Amino acid sequence: AAVAVCVGVWWATRTERVTLAAGAGEKRTLLLPDSSRVTLAGGTELSYAAGFESREVEMSGKAYFEVRSGDGAPFTVSTRALRVTALGTAFQVETVGGATEVSVERGRVRVTATDTRRDTTLSAGMAAAYERGEGRLRVEKDYDANRTSWKTGVLRFEGAPLREVVARLNEHYRAGVRVPREWEELELTATFSGATLGEALEIINETLDIRLTE
Repeated sequence: AAVAVCVGVWWATRTERVTLAAGAGEKRTLLLPDSSRVTLAGGTELSYAAGFESREVEMSGKAYFEVRSGDGAPFTVSTRALRVTALGTAFQVETVGGATEVSVERGRVRVTATDTRRDTTLSAGMAAAYERGEGRLRVEKDYDANRTSWKTGVLRFEGAPLREVVARLNEHYRAGVRVPREWEELELTATFSGATLGEALEIINETLDIRLTE
């Protein structure tokens, strides 16, 4: 009986989980038990086993990881669609429904589809997306730094069509700015750092001699 009690206590400790979350519109930066840093976007939830010996987290939403390398287990992020494994790197994971997108800023990660077990390795400047049941990993070799604008507060555009610029601004500011069809293909080169939506639109209007409104 004593042995059974000890085993029960050990199992409860091993299976206890810690959950971290960021509310809607919130951004939280936290240190994990291995000193890796994670920044959670609004509406994101992340959990891991107490003790963190396996260095594995489960998540839904959007999170940016700055992983500390170590001699123990590799660092792993699991979602419904992908399993992402890294040793020492900085990368972002975003889930939407049953799909997951991974983009790598530094280092290398291995992504494995949870249903087909297909995998690939991504290095800095690459991204991949996968949806359960789709059967293939879509890999992009051109890194879009604006994927992490929610974290950095910086948006950069180099000769980008106005329709793409406004789509990114709408996503970043949770806005609904519309572009008249005759302006959609106008090209913009600009950097917005910590600007409000109104300030960004003012810069666009002055640069392209148009009149977009919020």
